[in-house]
Amino acid sequence: MTLGSRIRVARKGKNWRMEDLAQALKLSKSTIFKIENEELKSPLDPHLLIRIAEALDEPDILRHQCRTCPIRRHLVASYVPELEMARDRGVVFSRLHREMLAGAAVLEGLVKSCAASRAEGRDPFSTPEYRDALSELLEIRNRWEILEFQLLLDDEQGRP
Repeated sequence: MTLGSRIRVARKGKNWRMEDLAQALKLSKSTIFKIENEELKSPLDPHLLIRIAEALDEPDILRHQCRTCPIRRHLVASYVPELEMARDRGVVFSRLHREMLAGAAVLEGLVKSCAASRAEGRDPFSTPEYRDALSELLEIRNRWEILEFQLLLDDEQGRP
């Protein structure tokens, strides 16, 4: 189902005419028609999409857009490539577990490195080890956020 057809179904589910949605969004009926029929000359503005989803009280419109977003797909392929083919949440949970363990290991090393630096009278936050560990923690956090988002999308799709 296309984004436009999802919007149309949500609008009709609310027993709204195109005019009703247009009025709620302060748009013309012809703009609503173009949105629902995928006739816009450029991609739908994300802020307008949020307003549509809120007016129709239909968050699945936004989830659909997130699932099909090429930027999200690129990030998943770059940071967590095994999710491209994953069909159940167990894969996501497994990867979350590995990321959590990796983060804990980096933090443990960081604590030891800071303690050693202080014992030597050095600033622990100016060492290359600190910068490397911080960089790795940020990468882990990025992957974690992608995994969390994938769980949210999967949950809404009713995946096992």
